[in-house]
Amino acid sequence: AVEFDPFLAQCLAQSVRANGLQDTIEVICGDVCSAGLPQRVDVFIAELIDTGLIDEMQAEVINRLRERGVLGESTRMIPARYDTRLEFGVAKLDHFGFRILMPQHCWPHQAHAGTGWSQARFEPATEPVLLSSLAFNAVLPADVEHAFTFLPMADTDVNAVRMSGSAQLTDQASLGATNAFSGDKIIPIRPTRLYRGRTARARIAYSLGAGFSSLRIEAVCEAAATGAEQGLRVACESRAGPRRQRLPWDA
Repeated sequence: AVEFDPFLAQCLAQSVRANGLQDTIEVICGDVCSAGLPQRVDVFIAELIDTGLIDEMQAEVINRLRERGVLGESTRMIPARYDTRLEFGVAKLDHFGFRILMPQHCWPHQAHAGTGWSQARFEPATEPVLLSSLAFNAVLPADVEHAFTFLPMADTDVNAVRMSGSAQLTDQASLGATNAFSGDKIIPIRPTRLYRGRTARARIAYSLGAGFSSLRIEAVCEAAATGAEQGLRVACESRAGPRRQRLPWDA
């Protein structure tokens, strides 16, 4: 078991001893990418996962350990795969009298009345689209980029996308959002009109582990014009750099 934080590593070692597992589990304090580990391990269990793999270092760690030979072709990976989905919709962006234009982390327990949390409501305007399905038994890409078409379910002004994810633990078991794992993310975009039944096209791209600063969202929706169809560019409409689209929280 590898833990980077010295205090947490100490707590983990104490817990191992308290449960009589010191002959089974060795606790290593250090960076998993450079720590001394055996070659071609039988099983690798890692949860460095944030929704969409957009934060945390699951992809980088797996790729580095595969380069070092710690992970082999026969290593069983737990989780084995991570799927990311996205949908456009209408989100509540006002909380306690303030408009909050930043990604909202939606943990399941916050949805219960009486918790004191301002409810992060989201009404989907599209069906969820699979952005990526990344298997951990192979080298992972540096970036996720997906272009797709969709049909809005209603005439509405969308102001956010919702990103969700699930981890495939075994062939029979998967894990979605919990109070400590892979909670949904509501990400504000510039208010955009979508039209029911009119084809829309979207492109989503970001770098694994690089955070929301790498996220780019583009969409084009067909809109009725005088006697013809026209493209309407929506969402993140101007670039903040050579590749990244400007999002509402950019200065």
